[in-house]
Amino acid sequence: MLKVNDKAPAVSGISYSGPFATYDEGYRHIAFHRYAACPVCTLSMREFTTRANDLKKAQVQHIAVFHSPLEKMKKYYPEQTPFDIILDPGMSLYKKYDVTGSLLGYLSPQSGLELLKSFSNGVSLGLDGDGEKTTMPADFLINPDGLIVAL
Repeated sequence: MLKVNDKAPAVSGISYSGPFATYDEGYRHIAFHRYAACPVCTLSMREFTTRANDLKKAQVQHIAVFHSPLEKMKKYYPEQTPFDIILDPGMSLYKKYDVTGSLLGYLSPQSGLELLKSFSNGVSLGLDGDGEKTTMPADFLINPDGLIVAL
């Protein structure tokens, strides 16, 4: 498991606009999500889209990672977001960052509350899933030196 002060693995993959790679410059916030139709992930994407200007002012590059393929992402996110979305259907970045699934976490009261919060904010049930349904979302804040400073 990665922890605070560990060196963050490099992030590379395919984004909406083609090949993507990060370099050790500036702060980066990497958010690992489930699949494109995930209602909790949809709400999270809305929140980060709303906060994109705040992140930019704070000089934090936000990067969303999904394990859905491009055609599925474009179905649920047809427009480019103000931040990069990395597509990782093979889940290689999830493995590098030790982002795993948990049936207990997926079925936990906290997950249920997040689902209810999504529905109360107008997000519909995402039955069109792909990949691992039990993947637990994870966030990493990385400093300009490439070290994880918050999980």
